[in-house]
Amino acid sequence: MNFKGGVGKTSLSVNIAAALALDLQKNVLLVDCDPQSNASIWLLGIRRWLQLRPEQSVCSMVQFPAPPIFDIVVKSVVQSDQGAVIIRPLDLIPAVYDWLDAEPNAGPPPYISFFQSLMSIESNYDFIIFDCPPNLYWQAQCALFSSTEIYVPCNPDELSRIGLDLLDRKLRQFQSDSRQVSRNISGYTFPIVRGIIFNAVNQSARTDSQDRISEKVRNLKEQSSVFDPDSLVFQISVRQTVQAGQAVHEERPVILDRQKSRLREDYLTLAQYIANLPVPRRG
Repeated sequence: MNFKGGVGKTSLSVNIAAALALDLQKNVLLVDCDPQSNASIWLLGIRRWLQLRPEQSVCSMVQFPAPPIFDIVVKSVVQSDQGAVIIRPLDLIPAVYDWLDAEPNAGPPPYISFFQSLMSIESNYDFIIFDCPPNLYWQAQCALFSSTEIYVPCNPDELSRIGLDLLDRKLRQFQSDSRQVSRNISGYTFPIVRGIIFNAVNQSARTDSQDRISEKVRNLKEQSSVFDPDSLVFQISVRQTVQAGQAVHEERPVILDRQKSRLREDYLTLAQYIANLPVPRRG
C-alpha cells in the first residue's frame, strides 16, 4: 500500500506472489483490489481478462447475495498460450474496471462482507497478497481490513519520505473508524506496517533520500500504533530496470524469465525474506 502512484505496487505484488508460489512452493492467492486491474491483466493476459464479467471478479465480494468465493477464484492463473499451467500454486481473484463504479450493498461497511467472504478460504493459502490502489477509498479498505501486515513500496526519493506521514495518518484514522465493528470479530487485530520496500533503485548510487526515509521509519515505529516496533526499511531492494515493463507486455511474471537473472533475484530474495518473517496470526 502507498498513496503515491508509480512506486511499483503491482510489479511487487505480482512478482513476490509468483516467487512465493514457484520458487518456495507456497500456496498463494493474489487479490486484485485496484480498479485499474493491472495485476489481473498481467497474470491472465488481455484475452482472458476481457472475457470476465463483473460477477466473476472481486466486485461480487461486496454484493448480496454474493456467489461462493470459490466461483471467482482463478486457479493456477499463470498459463501458456496453449492453456498449460505454469505456476500451479498461484491463484487470483481478479478485478475488472467495473470495480471502480461498484456500489456496495447498504448495511455494514463493505470491508466486513469482503473480510467474511475471504475468511472462508483463508486456510487454503500460505499467503494472500492484495494489490491496492493508491488511495484509502472503500476498495482499498477491503484489502486493508482483511490483512495482517502492510508493506509500503517506495521510490528512493523525497516525495516518498513525505508520503509516509500521510500514510500513517490515514491508516490510524481507518483503524479508529473500524474499531467499533472490528470488536465484534473474535481475535481480530488491525494490520501493521512491517516494512518499506525500495523499488526502482539505481544500484550504482545510494541517495540521501533513502537515509532520510530510514530515519522517518525509525520515528514512526516509536510513535505510531500502525507501525510494527520492529519494522525495517529493508536492505533488500528492487533495482531500476525496464524489464518489469517488458514482462507485463509478455503477460508473464519476471520470476519466470531466467534471463532476467538480476531482477528475478531481487524479487526472489525479497519473497524469501518476507516468507521468513514471523507472521502475525489472528486470534
